[in-house]
Amino acid sequence: ETHLAYYFIGFDPSESRVRRAAEALQNAEKLGAEISELMRMRGFMLYWGKRDLAAAAQAFEQAARGMPNSADAHYNHALVLRRAGEVKRAIEGFERAYQLDPRNPRIARETAFTLEMVRDYAGALRVFEVQQRAAPSDPDLQTHVVVTRLCLDGDVDRAVAALAAMPADSEGIVGGWRAWLEAWRGRPAEALAWIPPMRAREGIELAEELLHQCRVRQAIDDPAWRPLAERAREALQPQVQDANMGAAYPLMMLAMLEAMLGATDEALRHADRAVELRPASRDAVLGAALAGALLIRREPGRLFVFAYAGETERFFAEFARLINWPSSIDPVIMRHDPCFAGLRRDPRFESILGTARSPIG
Repeated sequence: ETHLAYYFIGFDPSESRVRRAAEALQNAEKLGAEISELMRMRGFMLYWGKRDLAAAAQAFEQAARGMPNSADAHYNHALVLRRAGEVKRAIEGFERAYQLDPRNPRIARETAFTLEMVRDYAGALRVFEVQQRAAPSDPDLQTHVVVTRLCLDGDVDRAVAALAAMPADSEGIVGGWRAWLEAWRGRPAEALAWIPPMRAREGIELAEELLHQCRVRQAIDDPAWRPLAERAREALQPQVQDANMGAAYPLMMLAMLEAMLGATDEALRHADRAVELRPASRDAVLGAALAGALLIRREPGRLFVFAYAGETERFFAEFARLINWPSSIDPVIMRHDPCFAGLRRDPRFESILGTARSPIG
């Protein structure tokens, strides 16, 4: 499972990972592993190793029938259904897994994330709040409660007040969100004060931290954003050398940075390539996020690139196409993010947002 996860996510996209996973699966078969558990592992081979979502869904469904009280079996089936775009069935599977193991934070969070994908923020908030009471010192969970409520009510001041009541954490999660929302409110001193210190040293993690800083600083007209953007662009170069599916996310980050820096042609080329590598038709989770604009997990999306690059007509065409795709657009971010400030003056902006369904389905 670990070998396949590294391969699927793109940390190590070499075929040797798939071969090693296949050897481990064969060894389990030789040792006489329980048939339903073997079927679950075959599901991972088909899902993460072969990217055959239909066959993987069948394998996971068979495993769940053989282990009807296994939360993991239902959870795995729901994961592949969600990736295949069958979000309604996926939610049913996640909720079944959650009922079987309500104390499992991984299952609970994926249940809530999937509800967010269809803009059922109230349902997601209920799940998060249960977990919040079980883990009151988890800053990631605490901020998810705040930001999910923000998606529900659009009250930025209330969200900032809730973050202000939380203690600072070593990972900078609370500070990062507060800095961003203070920038939304046009309060530069407070935004700068809450930007967390850099923690990562290289690669995608460094680029993510730098991109967040760049966007906060640019939003408050702090010129320090530009050298940070250049540094982030440099950190991403080794991550996008090979055009595999794992490169889609860093490519979109690179595209955002290039658009911010004025390298429009390169930005559009890289954004389009990222969407080609992870199209929503083959990956209904990351593919839709790359095409759109998300608040909850802050994935970079092509709508941001179009906005930064001044591609107004492409922006509105894509905005209208994606507005009711699960996973791709949070209305709150569209109404508040400074990136879209100029576009909000166009009457098409509110017209398209007016068609947004909550929940989608």
